[in-house]
Amino acid sequence: MTKEKKQHNVRQGDIYYVDFPESAGSVQKGMRPVVITQNNHLNRNSTTYVCALITSQIKRLDLKEHVLLPEIKGLPKRSMVMAEQRATVDREQLLDYRGRLDQKTFSQVNRALRICERASRKTY
Repeated sequence: MTKEKKQHNVRQGDIYYVDFPESAGSVQKGMRPVVITQNNHLNRNSTTYVCALITSQIKRLDLKEHVLLPEIKGLPKRSMVMAEQRATVDREQLLDYRGRLDQKTFSQVNRALRICERASRKTY
């Protein structure tokens, strides 16, 4: 994979492959796709980015936190965003720009993120 990010300003809704270092528990390590969820003002002024993880393991679509993605040219399989699985990544972890979510799909992701935030406030 190329480091195409050098030529691309990171924007909300962008899909990248990220290199996740070793992790504990059921969090996957290694290369996996993410969607940038952080707002563009912060993206322009930061070296870290908040993102939601993407998986090709389609399950639990009954959960409002899961968003099935349309077929995306930059992803090898049909995938879904897991809004409850978020991470902050450093610019150096962004390895390969793969595309961008359309406005309608990102609105669905944003809705799922808000649902996660509301749920966490209720349990705090």
